[in-house]
Amino acid sequence: MQRRRPNCARAGNNAPILQRLQALRLGRARRMAAATAMPVRSREEREEAARAVRARTAAEEEEEEEESGEESEEEDEEGEEMGEEDAATLDMVEDLLFSGEKDKVEANYVEGNDVKMVILGFDGTLTMVGYVDPVAMKRVEMTSRKYADFRLKTPEQHVFNFGGEAQIAALKDLFERLQDFDIELRILSLGTKKAIMYALGLPQVDLLKYFSDDKAGKDGARIWGGDTPPLSDDKSYKGVVIEEWMEELGLEWDELVVVDDDSVNIDMPDKGTRNPGIAKSLHPGHAILHDYTTLFMDETLRRVEELCGLVDLEAEEEEEAAAK
Repeated sequence: MQRRRPNCARAGNNAPILQRLQALRLGRARRMAAATAMPVRSREEREEAARAVRARTAAEEEEEEEESGEESEEEDEEGEEMGEEDAATLDMVEDLLFSGEKDKVEANYVEGNDVKMVILGFDGTLTMVGYVDPVAMKRVEMTSRKYADFRLKTPEQHVFNFGGEAQIAALKDLFERLQDFDIELRILSLGTKKAIMYALGLPQVDLLKYFSDDKAGKDGARIWGGDTPPLSDDKSYKGVVIEEWMEELGLEWDELVVVDDDSVNIDMPDKGTRNPGIAKSLHPGHAILHDYTTLFMDETLRRVEELCGLVDLEAEEEEEAAAK
């Protein structure tokens, strides 16, 4: 049975912006809910809708600031000026989104749909792609793309590759809570599926059950590797696969969270290549680029918690304010 999620805001990459938007929450939530409650559309249509929503959000914030300083003059010319502000803001947002400065607009608050699915990479996302041998004091590379070598590693080495026992415990806790909220977990990786299943299924790791559908928790039904369709097709890319899943399952742009360590899969600028990043098809902040040199639990885990409604941001803000 699905548990009730705490009241929280959708946060992007920059939490301080969320605090500045708190005063606009109630009024904006009603307007934005209607704006984001759209049917599943083509990628181009979703991009256009995303730009329009961000533009209206930025325009409302700008209007709020102007009204605080020049209330009487602003009220007289509000309708005419808002049209000009909308056009200017849209240009600004488009420039930021496609100039490599997307992080500046990814933190806008939106009250929309609950997240229904989290898609994770494996090598470099859930793992560290290796570890430092404490005896030889040198780095040992580990990747699920090389099944033979990967399979020969000891359980202890696999624990190191996952970032240690504390990280594995943090992942278990996160996955348990996501399941409590009926959020489906998937792995989409260029590594081999059998290698990923082997590592996740080790007793010292015990994470395979969160990506399986059978009672024993061992079938790995929600793991897609580079050796299985659709990624086994040379012309298939992660972004394309995820968009196809969205169409197939009727997922809206804010009902999905994607975490990957490769910028090509997240927000690579579309320069006529066949591999557009998935960020443009998702709500801002819902495509997370994980730094493979850091532990998943250090920062990325918190962002997934916020986006999936596992933490009560408003309660935390009130506690912080009371402590000051």
